[in-house]
Amino acid sequence: MKNKKKNVFLAGLMVLMMIVSLLSGMNLSVAKAAEPGMLEFTLIKRWVTIPADGTEATFELTATPEKGEVKTQKIILSDTQEARNYYGFKVSEDKKTWTAKIPATRYFQGNPVTYSIQEKPLNNYIVSPNEPQAVTDSAIITFVNTNAKKLTIKKIWKDGAEKTGTKPTLTANGKDAGEVLLYKGNDWTHGVMVPVYDFAGKPIEYVVTESKIGDKNTKNSQTVTLVDENNEAVDKTVTLTDDNVNKGDIQVTKTWVGAVGESKFGLFKKDGTDKLNYTVKVESAGTPDKSTVKFESVPLADEYGNAVQYEIKELDANNKIVASGDAVTLNNRNYRVSYDEKGNITNTEITSVSPVIPVAPTVPATTPLVPVTTPTTTVTVPETTPTVTVPDDSTPQGEANTSNENKKTTPSDTNTEDNDGVVVVDEDKVPEGAAKVKKDTSKEAPVNVDEDSTPKGTANLPKTGGTVGGLLSILGMGLLALGFAVRKRK
Repeated sequence: MKNKKKNVFLAGLMVLMMIVSLLSGMNLSVAKAAEPGMLEFTLIKRWVTIPADGTEATFELTATPEKGEVKTQKIILSDTQEARNYYGFKVSEDKKTWTAKIPATRYFQGNPVTYSIQEKPLNNYIVSPNEPQAVTDSAIITFVNTNAKKLTIKKIWKDGAEKTGTKPTLTANGKDAGEVLLYKGNDWTHGVMVPVYDFAGKPIEYVVTESKIGDKNTKNSQTVTLVDENNEAVDKTVTLTDDNVNKGDIQVTKTWVGAVGESKFGLFKKDGTDKLNYTVKVESAGTPDKSTVKFESVPLADEYGNAVQYEIKELDANNKIVASGDAVTLNNRNYRVSYDEKGNITNTEITSVSPVIPVAPTVPATTPLVPVTTPTTTVTVPETTPTVTVPDDSTPQGEANTSNENKKTTPSDTNTEDNDGVVVVDEDKVPEGAAKVKKDTSKEAPVNVDEDSTPKGTANLPKTGGTVGGLLSILGMGLLALGFAVRKRK
């Protein structure tokens, strides 16, 4: 009984040791995977102007573990004692630079973590950079905030003016700052938030320019800073009033080759077929054979401010477009019209007359038709009797009757005058069951040979020369030999 208990105790002890060992291994594994540690980076916040008391800068720190859910944490910096104590927060002597030390764990639930940080926009400030920045250990990440105000750009049209879209450009201290779209959809008004001061604290000079499409030298520009007389940041509006800056003339040269005529023209959008309602102006180009075709003050932009391409086309008497290569009649003269790659038009007079093919007159139904007779020519073909030589090796063995007396078939019941011709039997060319009798070629007809018309006992097997009886004899001998062989084997 004691031994039994002892064995049970030892077994339980072994199981306990195994459990402890397994748990120890798990703890070691967890400890090894965790590798606890921290990283730390420096966050610098710069202000172009001294921020007001109580101003806060808010950042989003995004933690992305190798496995698991992405986490986001807010970091708020402000010139308060709490921030100074928690982040080691420091403020520069000019109060325009804030510095903080931000700690973060390297691992989350045993998984390595990568970080990024981005500043959230502030009212009346522009943040740069405005996209997330990667975070690494000991990294120094800087964000700059400048005061921002609203710059509104608008277009005012004169009464009766043809309104189109326009795209004024914007520069800041001479550097390109983009463009804005003014069109019917926004009532030709658009506002943008822009920095007021540069890094030296001076007001930024903005220039709004509306340029003529295809001609940057023709433009309307206005300059503005977003400060008042006390150098305080304020919103500003720039108004554009020039209706003609984005209008221009569309013109081509017209050339005559031959007699000078008079043409009609229409203005179309490129590849369009709808004639636009603009007045054409034709002027001399210096020589009688050349003239300038012009449409004046045409809008160069569409409703969204995009450039519009136009074409000038010649029109026919029905105000239809005359395509390149087509002919047109002007003043009782015919011209061939062509367009070059720049849209210039040339009219070449057609002086050569094409031959006219006469059309057969139509005979009235009441006029009696004259019968037409076609002479018939009779061609006489001399009769020839072909001589056929039958080689010995192609002659069927057995009986072959070639006389009229022994033939069992007759080509015709009435034609018996010339039945003594030679029958040619070519085993390679004549299908079985049919043979042709050579006779008068003008009355040649095939002779069908079937079971009823073939003489019994004289059917020749192709290429053998044997009869049916011979074949049966060979078959019987084969069966007899087979019977002996089977008996001997038994």
